[in-house]
Amino acid sequence: MLDLPKPRTWIISPPKTFADIEEMAKAEAAANGWAVKIERVAVEGQEAALVAFSVVASEGAAAMIAGAGGMAMAEAAGIPVAAMVARAAVLTHPIAAAADDGSLAHLSTLAGPVPISELDEVRLKELQRALGRLGYPVGTIDGLYGPKTRSAWAEFKTDVYPGNPSLIGPDSVLVLKEKLQDLAGASAGISAGVSDVWSKEATIMAIRKACLAQGIGLPSQVAYVLATTQWETAQTFRPVKEAFWKDEVWRKKNFRYFPYYGRGYVQLTWKNNYEAYSHLLNIDLVNNPDLALEPKVALFVLVHGFKTGTFTGRKITDYINENRTDLDGARRCINGTDRAREIADLAQKFLASA
Repeated sequence: MLDLPKPRTWIISPPKTFADIEEMAKAEAAANGWAVKIERVAVEGQEAALVAFSVVASEGAAAMIAGAGGMAMAEAAGIPVAAMVARAAVLTHPIAAAADDGSLAHLSTLAGPVPISELDEVRLKELQRALGRLGYPVGTIDGLYGPKTRSAWAEFKTDVYPGNPSLIGPDSVLVLKEKLQDLAGASAGISAGVSDVWSKEATIMAIRKACLAQGIGLPSQVAYVLATTQWETAQTFRPVKEAFWKDEVWRKKNFRYFPYYGRGYVQLTWKNNYEAYSHLLNIDLVNNPDLALEPKVALFVLVHGFKTGTFTGRKITDYINENRTDLDGARRCINGTDRAREIADLAQKFLASA
């Protein structure tokens, strides 16, 4: 069987309907000379369209596993079921792929304090990923000890676990693990059940928790993150694609950075940013960029980007902190001064209702 194009997951959210997604998928298939199979399913409680392409129509379209129906599709198409189940697990549960990093399985085996410089590559990668997810500037996650990793660990210990900044041991690893658990818990409510998966209230609550977990919990900071989310998602509080009113064929023709156009609560754009968050979350956003539309992924990118300055190099603390509240200037964290006044007004409303 010929190698198949990557399967796609498209979340159904107003104003986009299943019929809209079906039309987009068929247009893309026609433009590339592919066959296509589309199935309506639930993904973590969300209504979604699972779309799979095949190179030759006679082979049947590739199936993404989403229950018995997808299993039957895979078998009918002659696709190895085990391989498709593995792929579906990553596509439908992206944060689960990073579970090992949250448990710090390798660092947890330390019997006592050791110099951070003596950690092996596996433990260093685990440490770098954990610190990066918490917003500390570790640089590239490469398992190599250098000044950025050293400084990030020293900063973490200064913030939450005073002690020798050159040492790491069971106690400091335990504190690091607790911070990661707080971070994971912040997004738990965003997909708690079918009825509230896409409710504005559930999303707002998740954003508030995520801001607190990532250390940007001032009411004015949280209000600005919420205001940005409301604006960037066209009031829906749902992850969206850049130019969401257009189809994939149009995006391919008009975006020079296709397929790494904007996705999420804010627009994660450009391949290097998809690569960066792939390393942080231990998921493959490069080969499956639509994973950035998964609520838990989009939530992490939103808050982490504000904290670390991923989007423009400007952090929210540059404009909103204990001594300064520049709601207009904070727009520079996302997109220069575009619509700065309107978003500042929205932030004021969130502050007033807090």
